[in-house]
Amino acid sequence: MPRTTVFKGTKSSGEVLTQVFTVDGFFDGLGGAEDFETFVFGSNWTDLVSVEFGGGQTFDNIRLCNALSTEVAEPATIWLILAGFLSFIAPKRRTRKV
Repeated sequence: MPRTTVFKGTKSSGEVLTQVFTVDGFFDGLGGAEDFETFVFGSNWTDLVSVEFGGGQTFDNIRLCNALSTEVAEPATIWLILAGFLSFIAPKRRTRKV
């Protein structure tokens, strides 16, 4: 039985995008399970800050192709790495007691 799934994306500009897909509902996968579905979004689905989907479907093994993300390091982590690096390269002076 075909079912409809609605995807809603919010861009960084605040614009809201909506795209509707129909899942075929065929149970022709391994062991009588539903098979994989592929959803292709329009070219305007870029610069997103969030994506929501619904319609009573359960999704598993979600794969995003051509998805880019930027990781932001914590300042404390950077300082710890720098301190560790400096401890190896900083010259150590030892004084001898006579």
